Amino acid sequence: MELDKNMFNLKDKLNKIYNDRKIVFDKLKNVDNITKKKIVILFSKKYPINDSEIEKNRKALNVSFENLKNWLEWLSTVKLYIKTVNEYNLHYNKYKKINNKMKEKNNAWMDVDPIVINNANQLNMIKKYKNVKQIKNLKNKTSGKKKIKIKIKK
Repeated sequence: MELDKNMFNLKDKLNKIYNDRKIVFDKLKNVDNITKKKIVILFSKKYPINDSEIEKNRKALNVSFENLKNWLEWLSTVKLYIKTVNEYNLHYNKYKKINNKMKEKNNAWMDVDPIVINNANQLNMIKKYKNVKQIKNLKNKTSGKKKIKIKIKK
């Protein structure tokens, strides 16, 4: 049950991060590939970055302050999204293992159809004799098998 809650919470978190990431992505302005690589290197070395450092790096990269800030924010949401996906996959694999164990245990059970025999005599006996002691005494008196004598002709 706890595992289910964790998976649902992680799925909700993934949806929220995905939506946030999409909103930030819509704000991004296109830059060339060399600048993108430099932004990724900057992000990997120094994130989170304060505004004064963003201003210094903005001039070196020749992009606007707002655009660089959005790129860094988008990269951080992508990183968070990837971490959350990995965590979700870890929980999903645990859930899958538990589910497979349950299936193996359930498949190990043998389903045997019940054998139905005519118990009409026993039902009549139970109705006739009201207490258990009388039924036990009756069982002790009779073996339940009929003895047949066979006559052999000579």
